[in-house]
Amino acid sequence: MVHPGRPMVNAPVRALSAGLVCSLWNRTLPTGSWWWKSMVLEVNVGGFSPLLFIAADLLPGGAAIVANTAPRVVMALSPLRGRRVHAVEVAAGCMAVTGVAALVPPSSGATDG
Repeated sequence: MVHPGRPMVNAPVRALSAGLVCSLWNRTLPTGSWWWKSMVLEVNVGGFSPLLFIAADLLPGGAAIVANTAPRVVMALSPLRGRRVHAVEVAAGCMAVTGVAALVPPSSGATDG
């Protein structure tokens, strides 16, 4: 279902399919403050998904790198919600970045000297 070079087609298909599955699973609509929370989440997914597919098209291993940054962004924003970030979470994030970096092939565009 992925169309190479068409991130603006791939992103909505990915988000819509996940949203439909979640809606069928839950069988209820959001109520009260969950409406705006759902909208914020959708803006996040709607903005992240095209970037994920653009990275997948342009960078070797780019999708893995972009997807791997999401937990670190959440962790960085945790203090804004009054949540303390623990050292084990930081260590796990560093290990994950190192692991993804080890899997990404060297850039073919690099030149010597």
